[in-house]
Amino acid sequence: MTLQDNDRNLILIIDDDPSFRLLLGKALESAGLRVVEAEDGTRALALLAHCKPNLIMLDVMMPGMDGFETYRGIRDIPETGATPIVMVTGNDDLLSIQRAYDLGVTDFITKPISWAVIGYRVNFLLRATEALAELIKAKEAVEAANQTKSRFLNNMSHELRTPMSGILGMIQLTQSSPLTPTQRNYLDLARSSGLELIRILENILDLTRIEAWTVTLRNESFSVRKCLAATVNIMVTEAISKGLELIASVADDVPETVMGNQVRLQQVLTNLVGNALKFTRQGSVTVKITSAPLGIAFAVTDSGIGIPVEQQNLLFKPFSQGDDSSTRAYGGVGLGLVISRELVELMGGGITLHSIEGHGSTFSFTLPLAATAPNQALPTPQAPPPAGSALAPHVKKEGPPLFLLADDDDTNRALLRHALLHEKYLVSEQKCLLPKDER
Repeated sequence: MTLQDNDRNLILIIDDDPSFRLLLGKALESAGLRVVEAEDGTRALALLAHCKPNLIMLDVMMPGMDGFETYRGIRDIPETGATPIVMVTGNDDLLSIQRAYDLGVTDFITKPISWAVIGYRVNFLLRATEALAELIKAKEAVEAANQTKSRFLNNMSHELRTPMSGILGMIQLTQSSPLTPTQRNYLDLARSSGLELIRILENILDLTRIEAWTVTLRNESFSVRKCLAATVNIMVTEAISKGLELIASVADDVPETVMGNQVRLQQVLTNLVGNALKFTRQGSVTVKITSAPLGIAFAVTDSGIGIPVEQQNLLFKPFSQGDDSSTRAYGGVGLGLVISRELVELMGGGITLHSIEGHGSTFSFTLPLAATAPNQALPTPQAPPPAGSALAPHVKKEGPPLFLLADDDDTNRALLRHALLHEKYLVSEQKCLLPKDER
């Protein structure tokens, strides 16, 4: 037959027994398949330069190049690197079968073969291979779409954050000037809204980094107690403004310092406490840290509205809350819990939720944070090099320091210039000359 690159359902039979090749070829042709033959591995590899079969039937025991060596040669050819291969042998030994599957063969058949069944079996393998190829293609398309979405969100978040920083800076400058109480109240509301928008943008950036697997966790020794104290300091103002108690406790057996990522842990705690305060109208929010068999356990409990069981599975989906009425009543875009779950999983744990509608909720997780020696908590500060030494920084001894402002955003440069000039520093300005994609 004439071999074409686009032959469909083409089967290559590689076997040194001409009688077996004849019988197998007839059985496959009667099942509607096209067949081409090779009597050994060398001829088969040469044949593959002219055609690409949809499936290969490969004998194990052949003179010269045996089936295993031929298999490796076939896989080395780019065009047949993923072609399904069925190995055939008259030796029903487990060692050959194990070796074949370890190499990655699609299937393994022992002789004698049922000629009435072999056609159905090969057709099934062809359909399964086509289905797998379609699944892989669909998976790649979804991944490409996710990457495009992540790049878009990442770029948009960056582009929006720059002007928002300028807006907030200008509001802050205006607040330092004489204002009426009404004007100051308006600016406070504008600044609060701007900070909320910045928080949303930061959450979107975090989500895109997590989805793109670009979040890196650098573990260092840190104090769990100080991490919790920092979280409380951030959230206590909101708790006081709502008339809520914010309670924090750390068990005595929790190590003074542990090895982990303090920044991401504090981000998770801040998200969970902030979420608890948002959905609690009266009562308290409690953060407890205790020792656990597998590390350190964290629990954030509130006396808030609680979550119905049928809505709890929605909480950890992006841009989702318990229901639409929660979004309207309490605000937010539903990213905090998603990011918290992903970060906890990256740190080796998992978040669980226990909630009763009308009686509050508890979010808890355990992280494998190993205890460290207290003196490892912070690096020893290095003394500055003596003045005049080769390592000393070259700074003018007389006159105020000179700062170079390099930023393509006029508003940001104006804000920085105002702040530096206010402190009696010298300022030189230059727009950033690099293209945005190279910064």
